[in-house]
Amino acid sequence: MFINIVKNAAKFHLKFFKENLLFTNFRQKVQQYKRESIFRTEGGHTFFIPVDEGFANNRAGLIDDYIIDGHVIPREVLFTTPTKKDSPFPTLANSDNVIRVIISFTQEQRDKTIINYVKSHTLFGDGKHPQGVVLAEIVKANIPVKNGVIHLIHKPLMIVDSTIKELLQEKDGGILNNFLNELNDLGPEGHSFLRTIERSQDVTLFAPCNSALDNEIVRSIKRDKQKYLEVLQMHVVVDNRLKSYELGQAQQFNAQLNATNKKFTYFIPSNKAWQTARVMMPSAIKKLFMEDFSYHAFTTLQRHLVISDDVFTMERIKQLTKAKELNQTNRANLHEPLPISLPTLRGSLEIFVEERKDNTYVIHWEELRIPVFRPNVECTNGIIHVIDMPFLKKGDIVVSSSSLNTASLIGAALAVLFARLLAE
Repeated sequence: MFINIVKNAAKFHLKFFKENLLFTNFRQKVQQYKRESIFRTEGGHTFFIPVDEGFANNRAGLIDDYIIDGHVIPREVLFTTPTKKDSPFPTLANSDNVIRVIISFTQEQRDKTIINYVKSHTLFGDGKHPQGVVLAEIVKANIPVKNGVIHLIHKPLMIVDSTIKELLQEKDGGILNNFLNELNDLGPEGHSFLRTIERSQDVTLFAPCNSALDNEIVRSIKRDKQKYLEVLQMHVVVDNRLKSYELGQAQQFNAQLNATNKKFTYFIPSNKAWQTARVMMPSAIKKLFMEDFSYHAFTTLQRHLVISDDVFTMERIKQLTKAKELNQTNRANLHEPLPISLPTLRGSLEIFVEERKDNTYVIHWEELRIPVFRPNVECTNGIIHVIDMPFLKKGDIVVSSSSLNTASLIGAALAVLFARLLAE
């Protein structure tokens, strides 16, 4: 089908030549890997063919037979308008179960124009075919042929070779361009945000599409430049792993979180929480993240983990607080709610929760007022609250000079023993 069109339909070829939609790169790869037969297969199929414009850098060198097969949906003739959006279809790449790739259609509206996209999702990959999603604009849709339909797309599917910044800048009018434009319009602060994305080795960006930024709520937030910048910054995670996870590796604290026969409520300090704590307690936090003091890391996190028959959402903690108040007398002289007691691995956690007018939460613990960055993150075996300050007091991490001297003596003894072994 595809090979016959290119070789024999001169008028068809000339039409796309005039529109700068040549696809010789992909055709050459099809011939190189001897995959012409899949484009001649009888029946009804859907073919996605990347045009030459999308073969910048070394993309042509990355295409192999699996990627070619990942551009074909067998036994389905899918035109853009009637096809259900975001509904996955298996590709020919799944035939030998080495990798698994699905394809779906999606779209966005720009003014009065509907822009169609195709999305490949590599569910299972290998060293050459990484897991992930690739989004390509359909530049010429719904070309009927004898054995199905062709959609010309602006770049190959399945090839993950762009940085986040390159993806944002990839194509004028692209689905993420408004997000990039918003950052540029913020001036130096927006440029600094982009540099953070560009320089980071491990970053996750939750990028709103163009239509998501075009509504009255966003426009009202944009009137406050600083507030809008804070909202945009919430869409990027520079380090996929929380410092709390790193801390939880001490003495296998994290391992218990895999248990499915228990219910956990975990108050996880965010990275910002540890940064704030480091300013307030520099010496204590420094020790907390040192291997020699892993016991203190373990006991600190124990205070943050509740194991119970039920999970404690922010709303439930509020309800329990109100119920406790109703059972008390002589409340007239008390100005704050009574804290409730949650059973943690390190004694009881005495807290109460305040819900603010903007529907955010603050946890009251000891003398601290701790903002809740992400409340009620549901998991299969419990719930997580990401908090902006750890449950930690200055006196919690006390290391006596004798214990330090003991550690030094042990280190010296090991050094002497090692030297003797080398001498022997």
